Amino acid sequence: MTIMVLVRGLPGSGKSTYSHVNFVSQGFKHLETDMFFIKNGVFKYEPGKYAQAVEWCQRRTIEAVSERLNIVISNHFLRHWELGFYLQLAEKNNYDVVVHTCYTQYAAKATYPQRLIDTMQTMFEA
Repeated sequence: MTIMVLVRGLPGSGKSTYSHVNFVSQGFKHLETDMFFIKNGVFKYEPGKYAQAVEWCQRRTIEAVSERLNIVISNHFLRHWELGFYLQLAEKNNYDVVVHTCYTQYAAKATYPQRLIDTMQTMFEA
């Protein structure tokens, strides 16, 4: 059985920590859009590059699926339709899927502008 876990939530909700503690520690490949913005170990969000970051994460997921790896993807997935690419990929490749939503609010490790976080909160579909 091959598993894809999709972890969703607002910035600072514990997505990465939850993914590492529960899945990376068990050998799952971890991917998230935020990884695209990490240069030399430092996260620096670039608003004009978000679409590129999403594509980057999707390409890395396709690579991991082609290797039949267990995968955990922790992204914001603000709206349910944003899960669609991953759900279709999982179904096509016979992955079992688990979706987990993080609601707790911790201090975000990744720094987004506050106005963007405010917008994300209004868009988030529980």
